Amino acid sequence: PTLQAREREIVAHYTDSLAKLIAEETRASADDIVPAVVANALMGVQRALVADVHAGVLAGRRGPKLAAEVRARGKRGFSRLEQGLAD
Repeated sequence: PTLQAREREIVAHYTDSLAKLIAEETRASADDIVPAVVANALMGVQRALVADVHAGVLAGRRGPKLAAEVRARGKRGFSRLEQGLAD
């Protein structure tokens, strides 16, 4: 539990940093929610992939096969964000 809590803190830190970078690069106003929404969506894909790797390893999958599965799922997740969330 302690390690998982630390992992959540680290991910939250990187999500906040990403939101700040997006806000800077898009020149968003200080009260604009969009940079935080985008950062959380992107990091959501990362969190899902990490969970996928953990589950895969626990199920006995490893090496190139697991890597290929995770790459394919990552492409699918980021593609969905790129296309938009409608549908």
